[in-house]
Amino acid sequence: MYGSARRGVNRHAFKLRGAEQRALVAEARRHSQATRAPGWHPTLALTRAVVLGGVLLLLAVLVRRPDLVVLAAPLLLGAGIGLAGRPTAGPRLSLAVP
Repeated sequence: MYGSARRGVNRHAFKLRGAEQRALVAEARRHSQATRAPGWHPTLALTRAVVLGGVLLLLAVLVRRPDLVVLAAPLLLGAGIGLAGRPTAGPRLSLAVP
């Protein structure tokens, strides 16, 4: 229950009992869903890969170090593959009974 699952929930909610705690958690969930924009969002790892790869590539050009290009290439290639394969729609679930 730590991290993103508790984000937006009052830190003192564990002291509440029963219905009060459930109401507080439900309100926090409604608030987080209402403030979240719909659609696809890049993860922190993707952002980090693009920024670090770009900085390494720029640094490689500025200091004329081809080994930095070798370090930047996998980061930028992985980020490019991630961006090319990003989802176009939300997840769907279908069940079929034989």
